[in-house]
Amino acid sequence: MKTAKCAGYSLIELGVVLAVLATLAVLAAPVAQLMTKRAKEHELRVALERIRDALDAYKHAVDTGDIQSPGTLSGYPPALAVLVTGAPSARDPDHRKIYFLRAVPRDPFAPLPALRGSGRPVASGFRRCPTGPAP
Repeated sequence: MKTAKCAGYSLIELGVVLAVLATLAVLAAPVAQLMTKRAKEHELRVALERIRDALDAYKHAVDTGDIQSPGTLSGYPPALAVLVTGAPSARDPDHRKIYFLRAVPRDPFAPLPALRGSGRPVASGFRRCPTGPAP
C-alpha cells in the first residue's frame, strides 16, 4: 500500500511562526517610537534655528537702522508674529515691509498647526506672505 503524502504546515509550525513574529513586533515597537521622537526633536531643532536666525536678523535690522526700534530696549520684536507680519522699512520711501519669517514654525510635539502672522493656521510647511516674499 502506498501512503499518502500530506503537503502543508502543521498547526504547531504556524503557532511557532506567529510567536516569532509577535516577539519581533514587540521588540520593534519601542524602536519605532524612539525614531518618531527623534524625528520630532530634529524638526523642533530646525524650527528653533529658523526662529533664532529671524530674531538675529530683526535685531541687526534695528541696529543698522533698516527698521525702526519696536520700543523695547533690547531691540528685539515684542512678539514672534512681528517677524511674520513684517516691519516697515525706515529707509524705503514707500515704507514697504521687511519680512523675517514666512510663518511661525509649528511645534512638532503639539497637535496644533503653525500660525501665520494673522493668527490663521498654516496647513503644513511654510507659505509665502501674501504681500511679499520673505528674505
